[in-house]
Amino acid sequence: MSNSNLKEATKHGTVQFPLGFYAHTLKEEPLFVSHHWHEEVELIYIEDGNIELEINMEKVEVKENTFYFMNSEELHSLIGKPPLSEAAIVFDLNLLSFEMFDYGQNKLIKPLLTGELKFPRSIDGSTTYGKEIYKEFIDIINAYSFQEKAWYIYIKASLLKILAILVENDLLINESKNVQTNNNYKVVIIKDILSYIRNNYKNKIYLSDLSELANMNEQYFCRFFKKAIGKTVVEYINEYRIEKAVELLQKEEIKILEVCYECGYDNVGYFIKKFKQYKGYTPSDYRKEIINN
Repeated sequence: MSNSNLKEATKHGTVQFPLGFYAHTLKEEPLFVSHHWHEEVELIYIEDGNIELEINMEKVEVKENTFYFMNSEELHSLIGKPPLSEAAIVFDLNLLSFEMFDYGQNKLIKPLLTGELKFPRSIDGSTTYGKEIYKEFIDIINAYSFQEKAWYIYIKASLLKILAILVENDLLINESKNVQTNNNYKVVIIKDILSYIRNNYKNKIYLSDLSELANMNEQYFCRFFKKAIGKTVVEYINEYRIEKAVELLQKEEIKILEVCYECGYDNVGYFIKKFKQYKGYTPSDYRKEIINN
């Protein structure tokens, strides 16, 4: 079973310049990014706010004025409670590659691409090198936002400068020296389970099928999933279906009944109940009050 469908479908940037910038400054609405992964590296800066970050099924202690790296293919999720302020850049490591196979390509870019080297989990923004990284991070945001002449060169230069700062301070992680944890195989299993749910949320999903996919009995699987994701299988499935319903509700031509069936519910009353439980509104009120305003 491939977990490729858990892989985030969003294209970050363009084919010619694969980098995207995202920012959230929230005063009332919470921020919820469900478990997913992508091949690109993500660098997120937490300015302030109450944020729960999980990477490869491990909770990361989140502090203000701190950078966090998500390496390629790491399973991660984020929940933020307002007020909060955070910004992130997501970029393809190939963006840093050199056409000429020089020293930097051989010693840094290639090992990063193959996974031999990893970015550190976090960088304290109050350290000397953290302040240097912050300057480059802001330069990237400004160049991306205004896109004046040579903006793409400035961004690439700043990314390479961040890499240089990490190297200079011995902050990159050598995976050949890093002890592998028993979480690795668990992450693979969870990726497969979540992929299955995302592929089949429109249909009935049976616990027996999920537990068989994980090669566990049903009782142990339920405990395993709850410990890994922080919610029961049923809670996760409902949560995912409701998020898909929100996407469909943005299309005015789709009726509530159609949204119900399209998201894997066969009872419209139950669908409305669950939607209100998760979103605080009925589907029709959510479309009226939130989406159309």
